[in-house]
Amino acid sequence: MAKNKKLNNTIRVSRQVAEQFIKLHSDLQGFIRDEIKAELDRRENDEFDNFSEFCIDWVSVKDRLPDKDAPYLVFIPTADDTKSLIHITWYNPNFGWSGLVEYWIDAITHWMPLPDWPEDYRKEMDV
Repeated sequence: MAKNKKLNNTIRVSRQVAEQFIKLHSDLQGFIRDEIKAELDRRENDEFDNFSEFCIDWVSVKDRLPDKDAPYLVFIPTADDTKSLIHITWYNPNFGWSGLVEYWIDAITHWMPLPDWPEDYRKEMDV
């Protein structure tokens, strides 16, 4: 009898923990969804997101670096001009470029903001 009570109590507590976990998980998903939506809304108002109005050409790293924490297209020349690289990498004003090996980071000569998402995709995904 005592074993059944203990087992029933363990099952009850396990269910309570599972229910709390499910609620926390749901709350966390809602929080993440809200944060992503807020970030997308913020970016819609960001001058860097309107690619066609901001920049049509590459910006030399000698002239200036990005001032926003975001991904960018970067150009990395090589000895063979036919094999130069265009890559997407992240820039943070406090830490610099990341997402590439240091050799390539040091070789970046130009950058530009990423273009907007395709219009049909933005409508479909409500971005």
